Amino acid sequence: MNKIKKKILSSVLATVVILIATAGSLLAQGQSPEAPGLLTNSTFITLLAIIIVLLVVIISLSSTIKNLAESGRKKNNAKLNTMIPLGIMLLVSGSSFAQESLSAAPVDAGIAGMSSTLFYTMITVIVVEFMLILFLVSTIKELLVSLGYVTKTEEAPKPLFNISWEWFNTKFGAAVPLKSEAEVMTDHEYDGIRELDNDLPPWWKYMFYLTIIFAVVYLFHFHILRTGPSQAQEYSNEMAEGERQKQEYLKFAAANVDENTVAFLNEPAALTNGRKIFTDNNCGSCHGEVGEGNSIGPNLTDEYWLHGGSIQNIFKSLKYGIPSKGMIAWQGQIKPNDMQDLASYIYSLKGSNPANAKAPQGELYEELKIENDTI
Repeated sequence: MNKIKKKILSSVLATVVILIATAGSLLAQGQSPEAPGLLTNSTFITLLAIIIVLLVVIISLSSTIKNLAESGRKKNNAKLNTMIPLGIMLLVSGSSFAQESLSAAPVDAGIAGMSSTLFYTMITVIVVEFMLILFLVSTIKELLVSLGYVTKTEEAPKPLFNISWEWFNTKFGAAVPLKSEAEVMTDHEYDGIRELDNDLPPWWKYMFYLTIIFAVVYLFHFHILRTGPSQAQEYSNEMAEGERQKQEYLKFAAANVDENTVAFLNEPAALTNGRKIFTDNNCGSCHGEVGEGNSIGPNLTDEYWLHGGSIQNIFKSLKYGIPSKGMIAWQGQIKPNDMQDLASYIYSLKGSNPANAKAPQGELYEELKIENDTI
């Protein structure tokens, strides 16, 4: 074999030795005491298996090249014999270096339970092995031609990229060229326009095939295997989630109610809670047990109010108090949502006409329908 072929074979064998050393280093990392989880890591085992399989393929292809090279004449194996001990030395040194570097390197969360360096190194080795396999296959073809096992056919060189509108239209449009339209011409004619019997465009058929595959997967996923929620279930889940978010919002809104956003709550639960707060905080000591008023506080059941009779005015009086009349501010003792219930209860006492009601005080408050806001 000529000198060029010898150099190629020597380079291939050297590369195989380096890959063996790299695989040994990776295996040493997997067996290091500092990383006991690698041997049970599926990603590491998968990548290592790919590396080993590709390495076996490379060795087989290299052996084939060696046999083809020696089929012409016997060659000196001195270089090969010196590479085997070199490979063993690289394997041992690579393993030792991997163990030392792994024990000295800081802990890295990495990717898929592996350190980033180890992961990318293994990916790089796999890519190099693929490239080397392609190179070896190409070398084998050249050797087969040079040794006369295969006759090389002369072909016109093809451009690397030959993309044109004609190529695109042929591959994806399947349109018949103008010079061949007579072959697909039909008898249909209208106003001088003839109809062609063209096939459906490949891109359209491929998309149609994809819709069929999608429909089958969808049917099995949602209706046969039931591994995904149906549309009715998704609707129920969304409605439940919407109700949960609504309740959270209402809690947040109720906790942040003020004199500008307060509204009259005409619900039994709110009015019951307001009456309880009215009783627990001894509001009746000034305004009577049922809001009829007494010698200290005004009547809360008539149409006359000293500080306004709207729900906003009542809430404001409760929140900030009336210091000039001896009424304290309740904003530090009653939560805003409870204060809204209390204001709603007081607002609901209008027109109840209890016995022994105190005479009206203040100005007549005329109710406006726009103010009678309920939720």
